[in-house]
Amino acid sequence: MEAAKASGAKVKHVASAVWGDDGIVRCEVGPQVLQPDDPLYFVDGVNNAIAITGDVVGTITLIGPGAGALPTASAVLEDVLQMVRESSRNA
Repeated sequence: MEAAKASGAKVKHVASAVWGDDGIVRCEVGPQVLQPDDPLYFVDGVNNAIAITGDVVGTITLIGPGAGALPTASAVLEDVLQMVRESSRNA
């Protein structure tokens, strides 16, 4: 991690899925060394991101909150409201 930092890189926990030419999707999860030109390099704090690479469009990166007090509270409240709606439909 110190060597990555000294070279201007960052180590981040990354999940990836790559569709091979053979039709098989290969998935990996783990730490990766990211350089400043990587679309995930500047994603910090409570934000999560997904980078999608297509043949025609290149790489599209979506970034948004995925952790922290407010996003977590919002997700929990949404789940509780969904359970109330479902239970009232089934009653």
